[in-house]
Amino acid sequence: MNPSFKGGHGRSGRFRGAKWLLIVALEPTPYNYDLFNAFGDSTDWNPLVFFSKKRNWAPDGGHDFRDFPQARFPFMTISGRSTSSVAFGILWLIRLFQCLQPSCTIVAGTYGTLPLIAICYCILTGRNYALWADHFSTGRSGKALTTYLARELVRKIVFRTSTIVMTCGKPGILSAISAGCPRHKVIDFPYVIDVKRLMVADPNDIPDEVCIDTKNRKTIILFSGRLIARKGLTTLFDAFSVLKTRHDCAIWIEGDGPHRQEYEDHAARIGIAKYCRFLGFCQMELHAWLLAHADVIVVPSMEDPWGIVVDEGMQMGKAIIASNQTGSAIDRIIHGENGLLFESGDKETLALLLGEIIDNREMRNRIGKAASIAAQRFTPRRNVIEFSTAITSRVADDLVAWDA
Repeated sequence: MNPSFKGGHGRSGRFRGAKWLLIVALEPTPYNYDLFNAFGDSTDWNPLVFFSKKRNWAPDGGHDFRDFPQARFPFMTISGRSTSSVAFGILWLIRLFQCLQPSCTIVAGTYGTLPLIAICYCILTGRNYALWADHFSTGRSGKALTTYLARELVRKIVFRTSTIVMTCGKPGILSAISAGCPRHKVIDFPYVIDVKRLMVADPNDIPDEVCIDTKNRKTIILFSGRLIARKGLTTLFDAFSVLKTRHDCAIWIEGDGPHRQEYEDHAARIGIAKYCRFLGFCQMELHAWLLAHADVIVVPSMEDPWGIVVDEGMQMGKAIIASNQTGSAIDRIIHGENGLLFESGDKETLALLLGEIIDNREMRNRIGKAASIAAQRFTPRRNVIEFSTAITSRVADDLVAWDA
């Protein structure tokens, strides 16, 4: 369509009667490539993805994705964050609407100029659109009154005019309803991954220290997330300090962020530095390898609307210990059956759970197997089917209401 577009096409191609689907996404990630590839493979949709930014530019963003699955969908990325880049993005977005005349548009969130422009265009032209967000916060939460009122006004308009609202699991659905969205518009549309991609990872940049850990058959505890306060890494460190005489363990800390030095200092201060491997941000191949070689995945978040690593770990058949403030864990884990849950910030309970699962290989295997079985129904293809069914149903309902 234009040299600025990259990617390929799935099985549907452009000439088989499939409907155009414009997706206004945030930054590219491997897991949203998995979803968009599933749309590309669908016979119902011709997706075209417009990434509104190259990466999360926030100081605590922590993500620096550079490697992605092969794209089976055409896409365009707005790489800059200057005023001219945003203006360029607006012009391209409007041009896409005019050229494609999409049957539906998916818009990720309501924050940022380009998603808002997409929503406004859909409203003004009477187009079907779906809002996509992991959750909806309620209350002011320290926001200025004007910011809070503006958010509430935008939500009220979007909830009224959108065709459907897609969010992550039971926590996301409840947050959408609490924020004022009609229940009949909300569908469960969690962030998920293509497990086949994880299973074939073959990185060429495996750190020497983790190779030594696996060679020495250590029990591996994996933390994967941004190094920011709400991810709760301190809770894991404090819990592990109770078990620090366990020389057969290692903690792999995958991720980066503004608090990395603080965490390294904290690990040294409580005497567990020799067990910790700070690996920084890892690209998708190394990330998948770390998942495959971990024995236990710990997600100690103080606040996490979703947490994709829970889905990844369950898909890979791993034993997961997660806090009750991790949205994906609340949605997926049945304590003691397919994972373990603990009260956020409760380092004593986390220490007990860690000690139990480290000592009990049979328990790890049993929980991991149950996790894998439970996760099988959550796939990118499942999300595409849910989306297609919901859109078709809502459009039909609107036509009936209009005729009446």
